[in-house]
Amino acid sequence: MQVHLIRSSDVPTSLFNSIYDLLVRHDGPIRFHRGTTEYSLPGDVQNWERLFGCCEAYRAGSGAAATDYVILLTSKQNEKNWFSASQLGHAYNSFVSTGGWESLITFPSQYAAAYLIVANVLRCHMFRSEEEMLANTHEPPVGCVNDMNVWKPDIVYKFRTADICSDCWERLGERGADRNAVSQLVETMEGLRKGMLFRPGVDRAHLEPDMGELPFPVAITKRRLQGCGEPLRKFLFLLDHFDSMVRTTVLLLGQIAYGDELGQFLVDHQLSERPALGNWVNALRDMTGRLGEGGGEWGLTGDLMDRVQSVAGIAGEERVVFLRNEYRAHGYTHLRDDSYQERFLRYSPVVDGIERLLSPVLVRLKCYYVVSSGRESRNRFAVVCLPLMGNHPDFMERTLAVETAALDDVPIERRVYVVTGGKWHDLQGRITYIRCPECQHDRVLIMDGRLYLDPYAGHRVRLG
Repeated sequence: MQVHLIRSSDVPTSLFNSIYDLLVRHDGPIRFHRGTTEYSLPGDVQNWERLFGCCEAYRAGSGAAATDYVILLTSKQNEKNWFSASQLGHAYNSFVSTGGWESLITFPSQYAAAYLIVANVLRCHMFRSEEEMLANTHEPPVGCVNDMNVWKPDIVYKFRTADICSDCWERLGERGADRNAVSQLVETMEGLRKGMLFRPGVDRAHLEPDMGELPFPVAITKRRLQGCGEPLRKFLFLLDHFDSMVRTTVLLLGQIAYGDELGQFLVDHQLSERPALGNWVNALRDMTGRLGEGGGEWGLTGDLMDRVQSVAGIAGEERVVFLRNEYRAHGYTHLRDDSYQERFLRYSPVVDGIERLLSPVLVRLKCYYVVSSGRESRNRFAVVCLPLMGNHPDFMERTLAVETAALDDVPIERRVYVVTGGKWHDLQGRITYIRCPECQHDRVLIMDGRLYLDPYAGHRVRLG
């Protein structure tokens, strides 16, 4: 299921990209794509025919399938003064307003636009015509995605509930909506809801994901960085966080892309003996071609792969690896903190930028430690696991339903997996969850050549 996002020329590229970033954080059958063509809309008020005409023009030029969704983002006012609308019963065309939010919301407008994109895709699953939709919208509002919001300030109510009422859930079932697609949309709405709550003084402009959405090795180094105030340690933690992002991305995406061939890939990049940060960066750069071959199958679009490629370029241009080698791996520690403070201020924006590039990729890669699995039916298994996500080392057990055609594909107990596109990829030997020989606590350990790193306590250990 494809959703193509396009924009009119009045929508800034930065806003367009920010909206896209919010939508691609959740795995599922829906793939979001960014169109590159800008559409000119002369005049202040647009009629719906012209707005939907942009969608049709895109379809004609891009070859988008009739069942694909095409959604136009525009800041121009429309003739009915609606926040958004879809051509229900005719085509999967929609428009969403990115302007006029200043007096209605207290959070960045990209959250509102992203929510309305999700809402329009859901409505296309629910209703066959505009008449049917109007007959089943809610006025007064009940905190449902299908609230009409004749009084415009009421829209904040459904933003902050991000809910679907029981009647609308029933309608989704009656229409035979794809369960996995609906789950992805609901998960996306819930993620957006967290950014739309009233939280004075919180800067949400950078669209950072909740640390609970990131794989543990990345979330914990981010937490250590944010919780430190002493200049030297803060600078060193910044380098550790960069190392963790690159290393984790290589191992997770590498296992997805190379499978049993990952071991040879690591050997070829000198990562199996004495891995250096520069080798991890080179591996990140070199794997993007392989990833591009099957990205759609794994739920990773070309846009996401472009981000991975650009991270390697930024690391080289900004000499982050050189910085790590000079001030983390070689030489003595400076007596004064001034130089570390200056370097932290210089490179913190660089690492922040890399994190923003990689975050939409990393939040899609869910890591699980398998505790046990049991058969429920012929090809359905209940897998008890620990989600190795977030920045707290105590992981809460949960049970996932896994459907597989072959017994060999059933997740194996006491192993760590990365899951994307509905497929479980075994991380055995790359990332493990085991008793740390150094501290005798259960820890997530990540490969460092023949040794393993404990990103929580900083131990470097050898496993038997």
